[in-house]
Amino acid sequence: MKSTWIPFALSSLALTGCFSDETKQAEAVAEPIKVTAADKIFFGGDILTMAGDTPEYAEAIATLGEKIIYVGSKEGAMEHKFGKTQLVDLKGKALLPGFIDPHSHVYGVGLQAMVANVLPSPDGQADTVDDDLASISTL
Repeated sequence: MKSTWIPFALSSLALTGCFSDETKQAEAVAEPIKVTAADKIFFGGDILTMAGDTPEYAEAIATLGEKIIYVGSKEGAMEHKFGKTQLVDLKGKALLPGFIDPHSHVYGVGLQAMVANVLPSPDGQADTVDDDLASISTL
């Protein structure tokens, strides 16, 4: 009895392994590659990514709206070129994506126009008490 079920079990395992690999390969081939169309592709200059502690450069970037959707080689960026994608040749100029003013208070501009600016330089001109008094007296 022992000799009957061992060959059966081994052959079943062998056949199971053969069929599962073919199924996985067929699934991998069947999945389509999805690429997002870019609004703009920038290339032809020094593109500093600001990733990491040391400068990192890329050949090109692709954007969609206000988002960067690809950073890397020019060839890879061109895979996102469809229809009306605008190609921007930087002509050797630098591009620093992601730079924004990190500390700005828009309401402060209007407020400063209505009140005395008693801030010291460089934000104001009041470096002494006399400067503060002069700013207040002009209101």
